Amino acid sequence: MNLFYLISAICFILGLKRLSHPKTARSGNFLAALGMLIAIAATLASSNVLDLKLIAIGVGINLFLYVSLNTSMVIGILPIVGLPLPLVSYGGSSMLATMIGISIVMSSKIYGKQPIS
Repeated sequence: MNLFYLISAICFILGLKRLSHPKTARSGNFLAALGMLIAIAATLASSNVLDLKLIAIGVGINLFLYVSLNTSMVIGILPIVGLPLPLVSYGGSSMLATMIGISIVMSSKIYGKQPIS
């Protein structure tokens, strides 16, 4: 497990170094993102890391923030940016992430309090 963290740290550091020049910035961004992906996968692969209750709380906070920010933009309190309203406006990856989060929360009813492993 520590080997994956070491590989991810090396990828991230090399990616940050490549971000210093415009010609290598795209490959540096990819390398840093790959390092972060390896670190996240290694963390999720370890046992008893996530609890379904924490995932449900995170999805609920995410939906609340999206709805409140979007409503504030419509009212005129905040400046308008490209933030989609969950389950109403089509946002592509935002819609996909919202649907995945809601499906995980709905599946928690089936699996109860079992940790994800």
